[in-house]
Amino acid sequence: MESNKSSGVLGRVVDFSLDLICAIDKEGQIYQINDICKQILGYEREELENKNFFSFIHPKHYEATRSFAKDIFKKAKKSYFENCYLSKTGHEVHLQWSTVWSEEDELYFCIGRDITEQKRVTQQLREKDELYRSLIEYGADMLGLLDATGTYLYVSESTKNVLGYLPSQLLGQNALSLIHPDDLEKVQEGLSQINTGNYLQILEFRFKAEDGNWRWIETKASNQLNNPAIKGIAISSRDITEQKLNRLQLQESEQRFRSLFENNPNLVYYQNREGKILDANPAFLTAFGLSKGGFVGYSIFDFLPSDVKSYTYQKHLEAFDGKLVSYDLETEIIGFDHKGRRNFSITKVPVTINDTVVGIYSILKDTTDIIQSQKTIQQQANKLNTIFESITNAFFVLDKNRNFNYINKEAERLLQLNRKDCLGKDILTFFPEENTGGFIPYYQQAITTGETVYYKTFIQKADVWLEVAMYPSEEGVSVYFTDITDRVKTEQELVKLSLVASKITNGVNIMDATGHIEWVNEGFAVLTGYTLEEVVGKTPGEFLYGPETSLETVNYIREHLVKGMAVSAEMLDYHKSGEKIWLAVNITPILDTTGKVNRFISILTDITDKKEAEQELKQLSLVANKISNGVTIMNASGCIEWVNDGFTTLTGYNKSEVMGRRPQDFLHGPETNLNSVRLIGERLSNALPVSVEMLDYQKSGSRIWLAVDITPVLDDAGKVVNFISIQTDITERIRFREELKKLSLVASKTTNSVIIMDAYGRIEWVNKAFCTFSGYEMADVLGQVPGELLAGPDSDAAQIQELQDKLKMGLPVSMELLNYIKSGEKKWVLVEITPVKDKNGQVLRLIAIQTDITERKQAEVQQMKMTQDLYKQNRDLQQFTYIVSHNLRAPVANALGLTNLMGRVDKHDIAFDKALLNLKKSIMQLDCTLKDVNTILTARNHKPESALLNVKEVCQQAEEALQDQLIACSGNIHYRFTGNLFIQADKAYLYSVFYNMLSNAIKYRSADRALDVVVTGSSTPENTIVLSVADNGLGMDLKKVGKEMFKLYSRFHPDINGRGIGLFLVKSHVEAMGGSIEVESELNVGTKFIISLN
Repeated sequence: MESNKSSGVLGRVVDFSLDLICAIDKEGQIYQINDICKQILGYEREELENKNFFSFIHPKHYEATRSFAKDIFKKAKKSYFENCYLSKTGHEVHLQWSTVWSEEDELYFCIGRDITEQKRVTQQLREKDELYRSLIEYGADMLGLLDATGTYLYVSESTKNVLGYLPSQLLGQNALSLIHPDDLEKVQEGLSQINTGNYLQILEFRFKAEDGNWRWIETKASNQLNNPAIKGIAISSRDITEQKLNRLQLQESEQRFRSLFENNPNLVYYQNREGKILDANPAFLTAFGLSKGGFVGYSIFDFLPSDVKSYTYQKHLEAFDGKLVSYDLETEIIGFDHKGRRNFSITKVPVTINDTVVGIYSILKDTTDIIQSQKTIQQQANKLNTIFESITNAFFVLDKNRNFNYINKEAERLLQLNRKDCLGKDILTFFPEENTGGFIPYYQQAITTGETVYYKTFIQKADVWLEVAMYPSEEGVSVYFTDITDRVKTEQELVKLSLVASKITNGVNIMDATGHIEWVNEGFAVLTGYTLEEVVGKTPGEFLYGPETSLETVNYIREHLVKGMAVSAEMLDYHKSGEKIWLAVNITPILDTTGKVNRFISILTDITDKKEAEQELKQLSLVANKISNGVTIMNASGCIEWVNDGFTTLTGYNKSEVMGRRPQDFLHGPETNLNSVRLIGERLSNALPVSVEMLDYQKSGSRIWLAVDITPVLDDAGKVVNFISIQTDITERIRFREELKKLSLVASKTTNSVIIMDAYGRIEWVNKAFCTFSGYEMADVLGQVPGELLAGPDSDAAQIQELQDKLKMGLPVSMELLNYIKSGEKKWVLVEITPVKDKNGQVLRLIAIQTDITERKQAEVQQMKMTQDLYKQNRDLQQFTYIVSHNLRAPVANALGLTNLMGRVDKHDIAFDKALLNLKKSIMQLDCTLKDVNTILTARNHKPESALLNVKEVCQQAEEALQDQLIACSGNIHYRFTGNLFIQADKAYLYSVFYNMLSNAIKYRSADRALDVVVTGSSTPENTIVLSVADNGLGMDLKKVGKEMFKLYSRFHPDINGRGIGLFLVKSHVEAMGGSIEVESELNVGTKFIISLN
């Protein structure tokens, strides 16, 4: 009973539980589930029970849940996991499970808690955390934490982007150490305030960046030292360097403007849309008797009479439409210190902010005196003109009906008129084209306005340009004119030839009454190189004038300024860098109310380019008319405006025949290449330069090949205003090119190398045989000079120079040269070069034919070697003949004589014994001679066997063979070799050389000192082995020895036994190894032999 009660209570707990409680078999079928499933998943119990619970799991958690279920089954113990389900409405539901497998019931008992809201909150917290982290690390502001002393506890990553510091560079560092010294006190004070308070609003200071530059920083700070979560001073900083610099520049600009505003002698005031005066300069206040601030509430219209208010208000509104308004006004101004009607020149300058006009600066200049003076002058001029015009060179007078009243002779001549026919007749009778042309509109203007009219006109009938001055009077007009045809033509040609457009930068400086500079603008600094700080208090002449500055111009300017007069001049000055600069100088004096100069304003314009352009135009004009090339200037439509004399010479057309026409209309013909014509049209239509070669036709009908280069001339807006075309006659070049093609065809078939060069010797073409012979491809040699490409170390430089000298003189050349092909192999060639000349004798091309004569040269070298060998054999034969005739004949003759004597003498006679002894000596002498002959013949017949030898080891072997003799005489041999020397040579020969020289040193040693022999060896950069054997023996007198040194049986110490064959063998062996031998010797000092082996 108790058990049932207990089970019932537990059942109600399950039913009322807010957690999902269920039992699931091992196949995943839901055996039983409580009612909370409706609230959590949206399903009724009946919809879930006996269903597989995997069908309700979110697909992304399916595999993980199945794996977890298997794991629980294996472990059979309580486990926890989370997964996600899809509710009946399709929403994701996250459940946290506590699960255990019951082996007895064969069921999983599961309790699931809905953690969907918890998951959502966690995700939001994570996203918020990521957002805050991104703002801190990547935001524009730099965030950090400082302790109470200003030491960094935390630095955000954004500091790297702004100041260049990594956070690790600043952590632990005191921020005050990076504050600009001038701002340090302010920052320390701010740090003290934040330590005692809670918040510091804004602090601006300079902070040293990682690159060493100072950056302006705006910082806000909050004291969080007592906040246990932070325990520091939280700071937020922003880089305001650009704002700060802009602010400083704005302040400077405002100060400059204020200076100009306050010191302007004209009346300047600032007003709003209603016309209220908001500000006025001292000149305005003085003129109206107002004090500073006394104009508040006044409108400028309060000072004007009613008859001009409407007009001035209209101009006021025009200015507020954003227009710069200028107008003249004659009126009486109420309160103005000058009484009566006055003339004013008024300029209204709108002040625009964000495309909205917020106010107007008005500048009033009293021009009454100037206008009155102009009127007086005009009246006097009208009187004087009548007098002066009557004596001018050319003029006529018309009445108000345009009829001639008077015409002088010069006018008759220029206009090709007859005075009698003209008087009393309308000018249009003689010049009807002037009705709509130049004269009539100007005539009407003069009559209508009563003002003098000046203009230039072209009279087609007379073919003259005239400069006209038309003076109106009550009777009509007086017309004065001058023939300016030559000047206009010159100007037109200068305009057409002008290819340089210059942009002018103005410099402005303000000087006091003594000429010392008070202020300059940035344009002045750019123009001269001097800054405001460098020139304040100086006169321009102190730093701008130089050696070539015109003193005449300087004095001219000074004279005008002393008189308080405006002046304009052009002068050569000097830039700060020392560079010359031409300046147009315009200086205007500024007067105070008493008429006294208190300042000068100078405007400088760089006209260096203009000056240079003027010079260049002069030169260009001269050159264009002198060069043989054709020069054509066309307008934007391609119609000719000017041609030079060279064009006429080339084409046969004179200027009058081509003016206004397009070149293609008269130069192209049946064989002109249409592709070239289309290319020209396409390039020029896109304002691009073009170069072509094309066949055109002269006026005579003759064909002429032209190289045409056309360049568009653009204005500042990039629009074509002219085309400049240069034509060069290349007919001869084209003809030669065609001949060259034929020659190339022939040259490509020959086995000899053929090279075609330009007039300067640069390769333009080679045939296949050249490439095969030299190893170079066509692309390798184009543009190169053969003498530089093919010459090598053993080439004869003098021979190459001789060849080049002949070619410079235009002479043909034929010579044999040693060249080097691409592989480095030497090749002998026979070079024959022929210049190709034009009809004037000028060299156009060089054609070279190279023949390979290497085998012939090698045969010549072989023949030379055979000749040398034959000479050597002949010399040896002479030596052998000498031995036979001298050394052999004497002992044989002695032996024969003694034999005959012994035949006649009794063998017991003492004479027989003596004869026998002499016979033995003769036979021994004969035997010795035969041994020498055998040695020589053996050396001659020995076939050298080349091997790589260690030179020092071979010498030491010879030393070992003579060891007993060296010990007997207490001799020493010393070796001084530079490293290990190896040579490819015959060992027997090298051994013989060392053996004979060492044995001679022992044999001919001095009795006065112990023998010392020094053997040295070294290698030269040319890979030559140099050996020397030096002793301190008896030595020789080389003057006496002379040429006998190395001859057979030459002996120089008769008192010492020897046969005179050793040095002969040494020289023979050295020469057999391709070397040479020299000797140095001094009597009673010693001897040194020097051997060179390749």
